[in-house]
Amino acid sequence: MLNGVSVIVTRPQAQAEALIKALSDQGAAVIAVPGLEILPNEENGLDTTFMDLDRFQHVIFTSINAARLGMERLDSFWPQWPIGIDWYAIGAGTARVMREFQIHALVPEKTNSEGLLALPGLQHLAEQKVLVVKGEGGRPLLPDTLAKRGATLMQADVYRRRQPKVSANKQAQVAKAMTAKQPLVMLVSSLESLDNLKCLLAPNWAALQQRPLLVVSERIAQHAQKIGFQKVSVSPKPDDTSVINALEALLEHRQGRL
Repeated sequence: MLNGVSVIVTRPQAQAEALIKALSDQGAAVIAVPGLEILPNEENGLDTTFMDLDRFQHVIFTSINAARLGMERLDSFWPQWPIGIDWYAIGAGTARVMREFQIHALVPEKTNSEGLLALPGLQHLAEQKVLVVKGEGGRPLLPDTLAKRGATLMQADVYRRRQPKVSANKQAQVAKAMTAKQPLVMLVSSLESLDNLKCLLAPNWAALQQRPLLVVSERIAQHAQKIGFQKVSVSPKPDDTSVINALEALLEHRQGRL
């Protein structure tokens, strides 16, 4: 249980709801401070790409948001999915969204671009067409490597990210939690969120850097340490259960040292 623990959850609002409920059910005091806002991309060119779905041999979704927005858009064009496509999801949450549309995706053991690129079906792509459904920007590793392996590559950016605003009330909640005696942990699931939070939580940023930070990848952990965080832990996977288990382990470890 997490009674007496304050947790700052920084996922985008729609993605954070289940985690916030799970943490609250275990007794944690949750402060929701989204580090990113997700906005659908209404670009008309996406429709042309999605109408040509049957021309692709591989379709890759790189996030839960990409799956949710991309599958809804694809579903409006394809009442029945074309055959002969290998579908991929970067992680279990992304695959779960795809299953809602009767798509069963291959999921890598490592939930990142490196994990996707290690899958056998994406090794030799000469004369094969690959569609990557994603958000604007992001790491170039996946598309660059697929192209080097011979793929005819198309990218569909179905959403964009924006730095949200934080209300004075949220700032006050964070400040109050900083001065309380109970443990305070911030959860961060993306590099961009972490960089945004430096601005969003500027009045308390220096103090937060001295508190435990729980992230979902080694890349984020390394970046957090570079920008001044002293106590960084990594959840082995980004799903809610893994994050909560990692949070409990972190707190138990810290209590054991006292």
